[in-house]
Amino acid sequence: NQFSHSDVFEREGVVIKTTGSWYAVRTDPGPIFQCKIKGRLRQLGSKSTNPIVVGDRVHFHYDEDHKTGVITSISERKNFIVRKASKLSKLSQIIAANIDQAM
Repeated sequence: NQFSHSDVFEREGVVIKTTGSWYAVRTDPGPIFQCKIKGRLRQLGSKSTNPIVVGDRVHFHYDEDHKTGVITSISERKNFIVRKASKLSKLSQIIAANIDQAM
């Protein structure tokens, strides 16, 4: 493990923004944490271009010293919106998950 046990806190939250390899995760109630994804989770979404999307409930380890988190697991999705990734790709792109309301 890259963190010592004294500096790391296990947390749960909802992804509210994704930017490249960074995910903004809001805890309930609480602040927003900047997280990266654990390597093995990238491979789970082999038929999707993005394994974690806005709306996903995730568990993460947060390192107080470095002010960053590592997402370790994703809870099962209640629902999601998906689209085809591109004309030539056989992959899909999940746009959002666990949607309660759309306008």
